[in-house]
Amino acid sequence: MLFLTAFSQWALAFRFSCRIAPLRLRINRRVWLRGIPMLRLGIAFMLASMMNSGAEFLIRSYLNTRGSLETVGLFNAGITIVIIYAGMIFSVMESDYYPRLSAIRQKGEELNTCVNRQLEMNIMLIGPIIIAMIIGLPIIIPLLYNTQFLGMLGMTQIAALGMLFKAMYLPIEYLPLSRGESKVFLAQESFCVVLLIVCEIVGYKIGETTGIGCLTGLGGGIILGGHMFNGGMNHGVELGHAYLVDGGEPCTCGNLGCMEAYCAASALTRDGRRAMQAHPESMLAEQTGGDPGKITPKLVTDCAKAGDAAAKAVFDTYIEHLSSACASVYNILDPEVLAIGGGLSAAGPFLFDPLQEKVSKKCFYATRGKLLLQAENVMMGYIKADKPNVLQPADDWYDTGDIVNIDDDGFVSICGRVKRFAKVGGEMVSLTAIEQVIEKLYPNSILGVLSIANSACPYISPAEADF
Repeated sequence: MLFLTAFSQWALAFRFSCRIAPLRLRINRRVWLRGIPMLRLGIAFMLASMMNSGAEFLIRSYLNTRGSLETVGLFNAGITIVIIYAGMIFSVMESDYYPRLSAIRQKGEELNTCVNRQLEMNIMLIGPIIIAMIIGLPIIIPLLYNTQFLGMLGMTQIAALGMLFKAMYLPIEYLPLSRGESKVFLAQESFCVVLLIVCEIVGYKIGETTGIGCLTGLGGGIILGGHMFNGGMNHGVELGHAYLVDGGEPCTCGNLGCMEAYCAASALTRDGRRAMQAHPESMLAEQTGGDPGKITPKLVTDCAKAGDAAAKAVFDTYIEHLSSACASVYNILDPEVLAIGGGLSAAGPFLFDPLQEKVSKKCFYATRGKLLLQAENVMMGYIKADKPNVLQPADDWYDTGDIVNIDDDGFVSICGRVKRFAKVGGEMVSLTAIEQVIEKLYPNSILGVLSIANSACPYISPAEADF
């Protein structure tokens, strides 16, 4: 579609251009020599465009490496807003200013007057737009996107201010281009590209791009057997949209109380704004001047580290919710490792130390586990269904199937039992054996076999249960 649109525009422009100046192809040495300066200028212009595209790629790669994919998304969204509105002025200027500048043959008062007047006109045209954009961005961003994108507010305001400086230097930048000085044009473009990359990286390191390092959502994945598990229907795993609080905060998916609404870094922004409004004496209010749009996850974290009571309460509540989500994942899946990443992970021990403590208290297996026994008189082995007449030696440890808790005094208390058999019609049916049979029928499914009271069937088939 993009190709067809561009081709249609070219075809229309070519057709009407030929009506004014019919196309005549004539190539000889004289024409070729006269066109060399234009060819050099075109090559310089093409190289400058390639350098600008390369700079954008490097900046996004850096943000993705040092931050996250969400960081790149916020950066792109902020830059897009600035370029769309400011770009209209620059496009109009290029169409009108460049032909007038190229028509002036000699350097002197006429050339200086043309450049200075264009500079004044640029400032008069784009100045009010930049001011309105800087003031109105806290309203514009939620209208165009949503409140979770307010983390890019500071960066977008700085980028908008940068457009004012661009309006000042652009009339001067076109001077070598209008004079056909391709080397000078390429040199100044190279300097601008290098300066852009340095400023972007330094700005990100100094201020984390004013909150760009935060996460706007909560994503999760399950690695099972060394491979990413995408669910039985291959729709993916949406851990972020598992329910955490019934009827709680609204989530971006439209439901209420999802993990994402409480465990994404945007929850810190939301609750930080509420805390600032409820406690005008807090450090949050002091650091932001009472402006809710300046609240970011990083600011809440920094204020909490500094001992601000309001920010600390917000951060503690966030850890409480995140620990509940992590404990739920542990209790359901019993994973070997639960990895947490994203921009907020940069908080380091300030986040992970209390988080690990709370998760340990909430996990079922933190203080409970299966009881394994080892002794000479425990048992000799198993008689299993695959070899009913053969005594198969037991492992070094005997799995009792009991879930136990060991208290501080060393006493063992039975808390539950891992069911491995179901009693059907007076017969003990092995749930493990049934699982093995079903696994052969559905090799790509995750399944579980359990006993149902007052049921003639000791298992739930994958067709009946959406495993």
